Amino acid sequence: MTQIQFWGLKETTEVNRIFRLTELFDALCKVSDLNSIKSFLEEEEKKIQIFDNDPYQYSELGRFYKLKGNYFMTNGLIDEGMEAYMQSIYYFEKIGALKLIM
Repeated sequence: MTQIQFWGLKETTEVNRIFRLTELFDALCKVSDLNSIKSFLEEEEKKIQIFDNDPYQYSELGRFYKLKGNYFMTNGLIDEGMEAYMQSIYYFEKIGALKLIM
């Protein structure tokens, strides 16, 4: 069984996948499971599909990249953290949700 199957992400639809990824990433960060976070970021982020003009997905992508930025900054990876924050701002701005950045 792969980690992806263990995490229960195989059965999601692509539209709902970003929500599950963000929830999982948030949980891994809360328990500080650094090995799983590293594996998660290496495997999952490149599989995210973006559907144009989907405000819900833009909101979740903004949240995902904000969490990613927090993780990188906490671990002293300032450049990577700033890049993730910029991606977060990009998606929140697409739906006019700039107040979610903070």
